[in-house]
Amino acid sequence: GMLPIVPNNVTIRNGTVRDWGGNGVNLLSAQSARIDGCTAVRNGSDGIVLGENGMCENCTAQGNAGRGIVTASGVRVHNPLVVGNGGDGIVLGNNATCENCTAEGNGGVGINKVIDQASPKLYGARAVGNGGDGIVLGENATCNDCTAQGNGGRGIVADKSSPKLMNCHAVGNTGGDGIVLGDGGSAENCTSRGNSGHGVYGTEGGHWGRCISEGNGSDGFSVGDGSVLEGCIARNNGGNGLEYTCRGTRVCRN
Repeated sequence: GMLPIVPNNVTIRNGTVRDWGGNGVNLLSAQSARIDGCTAVRNGSDGIVLGENGMCENCTAQGNAGRGIVTASGVRVHNPLVVGNGGDGIVLGNNATCENCTAEGNGGVGINKVIDQASPKLYGARAVGNGGDGIVLGENATCNDCTAQGNGGRGIVADKSSPKLMNCHAVGNTGGDGIVLGDGGSAENCTSRGNSGHGVYGTEGGHWGRCISEGNGSDGFSVGDGSVLEGCIARNNGGNGLEYTCRGTRVCRN
């Protein structure tokens, strides 16, 4: 595929790289590189790899043996289609942004973070039918208007500290809980339906506002110490509607 050593600020447009033994496009060593309208298909390792502060727009990574799109820190990924890769679909570095992205039918996690300390921002992401969890986020991550549906693992996993979820949906994931929230996190206007485990699982100090948990295999809401649930609904779940530890937990107007 493309050479691993390239100049900074390089731009690649409207190309296709297929059937190479290694990565399709490897811009890891280039800062502020841009790739636009390109396709990486059936390559022997990852499809597209981007270095720091790069940009990936309107690209497709399909059927690669490794991961679909992988980024370093500060990268913006806009409108990608990542389908049927052997590993994770999209892997985001620290402070990377992913907008209007689709990760479908990949062998691993649909949308993942490089390390636990990564703080990606997701807007309008869809993770559908992947072999592992749908969406996995790091510390202080943001996830707005995102959907994880029919994945083989959990739905949306934001189990590190202080994540923020808004208008997100976890539906029909078969490998565990629908939405998982880490210490001090918040979830507003989120829904969790038909997942095999808990609809919603939270650790300590989480805030849940106007969330719905329905038809899940275990408890509707299972939350830890110091959690706040306000205006939430739990119905037709296989376990308890609400399971919580009592120290400092508040349940308001549910």
